[in-house]
Amino acid sequence: MKFSPRKRAIWVIALTAIVACVPPSANVTSYAAPRPAKASADSVQVFTDVRPERPHTELGVIDVKSSPLALKSDYGQLILEARQRAAQMGADAIVVTRRPIEHTTTTGTVTHQKKHKGATYTESTSTSETARISVVAIAWTAAP
Repeated sequence: MKFSPRKRAIWVIALTAIVACVPPSANVTSYAAPRPAKASADSVQVFTDVRPERPHTELGVIDVKSSPLALKSDYGQLILEARQRAAQMGADAIVVTRRPIEHTTTTGTVTHQKKHKGATYTESTSTSETARISVVAIAWTAAP
């Protein structure tokens, strides 16, 4: 089956749009007994890399990553997904740590020389990143 250049372009655009819309995936590990869910992810506070000084208990860990096929790394979308999962756990806040997954690809090409004996070797390396965050869901505790 052969496609015209126009149909091929339409297919490429459609597939790109589908891949770009792939939602992030999340894995939740709960440490504590279930708590009532929060009404909204908006009620879950976000801390980055530093734990709050307010007394709290850890409810679990949420690992969220974008699809390896995603066209860009949208950490805001990952944090939103983590807040939604934390709200389902009944968390008051999350502590976010950025942990990207890097992929490096190296390719080489050998070009044979016609006039001269031998060949030329060309190598190129590219690195891409899959966005990933690790989140600790926490609940506030009463001061001792």
